[in-house]
Amino acid sequence: MTATAQHVFEARSEVFQVALGARPEGSERFSHAIDLLWGIFQGPALAAWHELIVAARTDPELQPVVATFAQGLRDEVNVIWADLFPGGIHGVGREINAAVPALLFSVLDGLALARSTGAASAADEAEHVLTLLKLLAAYFDALPPLDRSSPNHSPGDHGHGAHATSRSGSRQGSPPRRGGGHRPT
Repeated sequence: MTATAQHVFEARSEVFQVALGARPEGSERFSHAIDLLWGIFQGPALAAWHELIVAARTDPELQPVVATFAQGLRDEVNVIWADLFPGGIHGVGREINAAVPALLFSVLDGLALARSTGAASAADEAEHVLTLLKLLAAYFDALPPLDRSSPNHSPGDHGHGAHATSRSGSRQGSPPRRGGGHRPT
């Protein structure tokens, strides 16, 4: 079973490297990346990966192997993502940008799992969720890059200080976005 896990990990890792190596550019860069990733999440390697995850849940010898491979894949994807999108999504801070691959993988894993059930609505739901992800990425990426040298933005800012939330729930110290609201950091 461990050899199978190793093979599935290597196959999945190679597919991610090749697909993301296409280096999407321009205003549609995140949309293209989401499409590439979604294609991978519909392949046979993902079904095998899900089977291994389920098997590892009740196999004490397989569980740490799968956990190690899963962490390795996450680390590899984070490195590839940072290489492809060194500035990240413009309108959000470093901490949020660092979470983008985890968000995408969580959503795509969930959509792929829902599709594997054969539910009639799964394909339409996936299409709508993917459209929403693309719209959100395009919205934030269209905002001007945050000025990381500003005294109002520190590299370790976690929502405190100049970007804290007031008692009324509105964000303080962030430039306004379209429609008069404020953007998250």
